[in-house]
Amino acid sequence: MWKIVLITLLVGVCVSEARRGGNRRGGGGRGGRGARGRGVPPTAENVSMWNRTLVAEVAKEMGFTLPENAEQVYVVSGNKRQLKKENYIKSKTLYDFTGGSSKVLVKVKKWCFLLNKPEDLTREGVLQEVASFNGQTRAATTPVQMYVTELDAAQTTELQGRETVTTMCGSKPIRALSTSAPTAASTDATKTILVTTLDEQISITVPMNRRGRGRQGKRGNRRNGQN
Repeated sequence: MWKIVLITLLVGVCVSEARRGGNRRGGGGRGGRGARGRGVPPTAENVSMWNRTLVAEVAKEMGFTLPENAEQVYVVSGNKRQLKKENYIKSKTLYDFTGGSSKVLVKVKKWCFLLNKPEDLTREGVLQEVASFNGQTRAATTPVQMYVTELDAAQTTELQGRETVTTMCGSKPIRALSTSAPTAASTDATKTILVTTLDEQISITVPMNRRGRGRQGKRGNRRNGQN
C-alpha cells in the first residue's frame, strides 16, 4: 500500500513541475511573448530583434513576415517607456510589395504616413537588412525632418487597392511625408512626433488641426490632436 501512495505522490509532483515549466515557457520562453516581444504575432516568420539607440535610451525593434501576407515585411518598435523618455512614440512600418512595386507606410496611434522610398526597393533586400540587424545594437542617427502633405489622386487610388495597407491603417487618415517644408504660409498649430523605421529615425511636423474622423475624432479634439 505504501508503494502505491509513494508513486501517487511522485506523479503529482512531476505533473505540478511540468505545468509550472510550461507556464514559464509560454510567457517568455521559446515562442512566447517574452521571446518575440509585443507586437509580433505568434504566426510571424523570419523574426529578428535588435536594439535601437535613441539618445540616452535604448529601445527594442522587431522585424518579421506573416505567412498570410507573402509580399510584405513588418517592423515594429517596442519599449514604450524608453521611447517616451526620448519623446518617441511606438510605430509599425509596413513594407508592401503588392504587384511588384514597393510602398512603405508608418502607422502611429492616429495616423498612417506614406514614406518616399526608392522604387527599386525589394522584399528580399528588406528581409536581408532585417536579418542582418538581429541581435545587434543600432547606433543613434540624426532624425530626418519631414512634413505632412496630402496624397495625390494616383497615390490615393493605389493605396486603396492594397489590402494590407487598408487593413493596417483602418480608418486612420493616410498622409504623405516630404522633406520639403510647405511653401504656403499657414497659421495652423503644429507639433513634432518622433518615430523610427528600419533604417532611420524621423521627426515629423504634424498640423494639429488635421485629425482623423472616426472612432477617435471627438477624443482627438479634446486632446488637441495628440497622438
